[in-house]
Amino acid sequence: KEEAQGSFHTNELGHLVYSNALPPLGRGYHVVSEIGQGTFSRIFKSTMPSSSSYVAIKASKVGFQILGFREACFLRYFASKTPYGSRHFLGLIDTFEFEGHHCLALELCKATLVDYIALPEGNKEKVQGQVKRSKARNAADSLQGGGGGSSSASPAGQAASASSTTGGKRDVDFNIIRRVALGMASALALMQAEHAIHADIKPENILLTWSAGSGIHPEEGLDKRLKGGKNINDLPYGAEVRLADFGNAMHISELQDREMEYNVQTLPYRAPEVLFGMLYNEQIDMWSYGLVVLELCLGRAFLDANTKEAILYQISSRLVKLPLNKYESGHYYDQLLATGDQPGRLFGAADGFLIDEMSSESNSNAYFAYLLARMKHVLTEACNNVPPEFVN
Repeated sequence: KEEAQGSFHTNELGHLVYSNALPPLGRGYHVVSEIGQGTFSRIFKSTMPSSSSYVAIKASKVGFQILGFREACFLRYFASKTPYGSRHFLGLIDTFEFEGHHCLALELCKATLVDYIALPEGNKEKVQGQVKRSKARNAADSLQGGGGGSSSASPAGQAASASSTTGGKRDVDFNIIRRVALGMASALALMQAEHAIHADIKPENILLTWSAGSGIHPEEGLDKRLKGGKNINDLPYGAEVRLADFGNAMHISELQDREMEYNVQTLPYRAPEVLFGMLYNEQIDMWSYGLVVLELCLGRAFLDANTKEAILYQISSRLVKLPLNKYESGHYYDQLLATGDQPGRLFGAADGFLIDEMSSESNSNAYFAYLLARMKHVLTEACNNVPPEFVN
């Protein structure tokens, strides 16, 4: 049953639900609207105590307060590091408890990378609903109010890019993509230096912010997406990246003290070693990072299947076949290959390589070079004038 608690109540699923009035939400935060929700949290746009400035309040689901605690710990830690790296992490302003919910007061951003990747036709109705709700709530200056809280579904399918095309290829501003990619890389480099794993890098968790007066209105942005006009070229040049949602983050030392968990990472961005159930480390974030950057260039999801077997087949058919001997010790190796896919469909020879013989370091380096060459091929097939220095 739902029990009323003033102008808020906690529903039967344990989420904090906002009502129509504008009461203080602990410590004098006055809620304006709900702007995001997910499996373990709800996000509210709120004014700060004794101020007209806005923040995002991320309220954890009852019983999942530990995720909020972990996220706060990681954000505080990285905020204490060098400004160059730490500025690409979402800002944590405050933490407090409210009616059994652990709440984070976070920097309020303008958008996520999802807003700059084209949507498939089947998602238009969903986005139209977002537009209507956004207008009804008057959440004029934010689509996403802070880290996390978004669903784990892939942001886009096989839709064609909304950007302009020439000769069937996209015209992409690679300078914008380079800035976004460098912002993400800066945050991940700092995490790797501290032996931390984010474990859920995806477009929904890459937030964007820019100074006022950019002339881009979030609701107008959603409308543009429906009309097929929203793409990475529309991102303001002054936009900065904020890495968000550290509820699943972990330090590498934690993997030594507990059984490995293989349900980390959203499926389309899950690294092969996680898919196969092998030991993993900080490098799994780099696999996800590469896919996100590729999606920004292509304007669509690169991998969009909803099963592990199908994701592996997409990797092998769209990008590169995987080195067989690297994954034979995985917990799920036999299971994945027992679903009708013969090993040759996922592994095997490619461009002169015997992929199942990548055992030496030299062979491993050669395979990685081949992987990068395949990524370059995907880009040049889809985009005009890919700068060599961008590929490098």
